[in-house]
Amino acid sequence: MESPFFLARQPIVDEDRNVVMYEIFLRSRKSPDRFPEEIPPYKAAFIVIDLISSTGYQKIAGDKKVMINFSIQNVVNKSYLETLIAERTVLNLQKPYTELTRKQWEFINTALANLKSEGFQFAFDVDLITHQNVRPLAIKYADYIVSEVRNLDKFNDPFLINKQCIATKIENERQFYQAKKHNCDLFEGYYFGKPEPVYAELSIAALTTTIIKTLAAIERHADLKEIKDLIKSDPGLVTKLLKFVNSSYFYLPIEIKSIRQALAYLGINNLKKYLLVLMVLELAETLKVPVEEYKKMLLAAVISEKLAERLNIDKDVAFLGGLFFTSDLIFNVNPEKIVVDLKLSHEILEGYIEDNPILHCIFYISKVLAFELNKDEKYAKCLTNLNLKEELLEKIKQQAKEDVEKLLI
Repeated sequence: MESPFFLARQPIVDEDRNVVMYEIFLRSRKSPDRFPEEIPPYKAAFIVIDLISSTGYQKIAGDKKVMINFSIQNVVNKSYLETLIAERTVLNLQKPYTELTRKQWEFINTALANLKSEGFQFAFDVDLITHQNVRPLAIKYADYIVSEVRNLDKFNDPFLINKQCIATKIENERQFYQAKKHNCDLFEGYYFGKPEPVYAELSIAALTTTIIKTLAAIERHADLKEIKDLIKSDPGLVTKLLKFVNSSYFYLPIEIKSIRQALAYLGINNLKKYLLVLMVLELAETLKVPVEEYKKMLLAAVISEKLAERLNIDKDVAFLGGLFFTSDLIFNVNPEKIVVDLKLSHEILEGYIEDNPILHCIFYISKVLAFELNKDEKYAKCLTNLNLKEELLEKIKQQAKEDVEKLLI
């Protein structure tokens, strides 16, 4: 699966130019000096964390620490950070992406205290510490203050005396000298090294981290508050889920306006199913798959569901199996790998590898119909095995097309 971005690292050095830590971030494949425009900044941190955890600190940064840019409001979602090694991680806290209540700032204070006790260190941007709610937190928890040289001078700001200062965007000897003159402790910029690629394998989990975390929380029977908070940490997912629930597919008499209402209406089982649908949509958007191709993938899922209903087979198993059976055509990812990575039902895997011939035929027929593939000998054999007529399948396909359009409204 070719990703439109890659993981990069940039050295942060001491005054003797020894590498102390690496800042880890994403870069666009098309423009390696730029952040990938298709990734919202708040989501980039989730992807980076997933890649660091799956690839390992040693491959990413050797024996050095890593610094990750992370929105301050997400420190309350510990599930994002539990895979990191606290003693080797500096969280460079960024401004919140939504307005926060006084109670939320109290939760953030508690979360920072807990993370600090676990061994995490924190960096605060010098502009952020003027924020009335952030400055008290920076005084208590900041290990590092990050800024361009012109905004950073320990002599002129007593607040900085007990903090390590990281001077950024240093591009020449003169700026390096100026930063040392201002008593900066650490230094970052093209003068010491440009961002270099870190060859971490991108996975579906890395591209859809919030959804994967939410599914994992559902699997371990987490309480509804944790599930709700995970979803709310991703504004894009909130928008998609509410739009999805309010689509004409569900025929709701009232508009669902909150995640709490959506959870109450969908229930946990349906939430899991439709989160996986949204995951495919999110992958398609990130990888710039044309919407018509994504529709075919969803069409295969709905056709599978309708065939299963007719054959008195579990509809949810058929829906998800039909959805991911076509992943080789859309994402160039083996369907069996997705079943294992996402911990989907073992019945789906049996259907993929033909240990369950009935499910396999449902998936195969749905794939052929949705993608208008050649109706070969295997297709004809599956029709016979399931005792299905071509005329009926065309009717089911048309009904499924209508359902897909409702789902995407």
